[in-house]
Amino acid sequence: MKVSIIVPVYKSEPFLEDCINSIINQIFTDWELILVDDGSPDFCGRICDSFAVKDSRIKVLHQKNSGVSVARNRGIYQAKGEYICFVDSDDLIEPDFLNSFWIGEENADLYLQGYKIVNEDKEVQNIISFSGMDQLSVREWKSVYIFARAALYHPRPRHGEVRGKESGHDCCRGLYQPQVRRGNAGADPQ
Repeated sequence: MKVSIIVPVYKSEPFLEDCINSIINQIFTDWELILVDDGSPDFCGRICDSFAVKDSRIKVLHQKNSGVSVARNRGIYQAKGEYICFVDSDDLIEPDFLNSFWIGEENADLYLQGYKIVNEDKEVQNIISFSGMDQLSVREWKSVYIFARAALYHPRPRHGEVRGKESGHDCCRGLYQPQVRRGNAGADPQ
């Protein structure tokens, strides 16, 4: 399996089905989806379970509410893919989101893409992107590739935004080698 997609889920019922469908509709199909229900008090857990019944690539983990970081870390430890990708449960990804990571180099430790901020009608309000494809060398990692295209949609302002200016720091726009993420995850949260 090439990619493990980890989606922490909490109080995102209005967006969740669209999010999961955008993952299911990827052109690139060698993935598993790990939905971590972080004790959401709405119907999110049931929505996750209903998708898992229909698609064997989808796995659902239920836990008491422990926060998004614990949910992501739990997903990391369950991941089987060569790479890990995070998607927030209120995000949408374009059909070629996963496929586009391998445009430049196939053996990078980390790939990053830009993203689009959309309103409730899914109209693009802002694009957070880069000036072009670039390669960086970071510590002992093989390489980091940054892509100019933006294929991830955030439906509302994110935590990294300050007064309408986006910082660009968001783990949900990257594809990581598991050792890069696991090295920062601490002990298995299980």
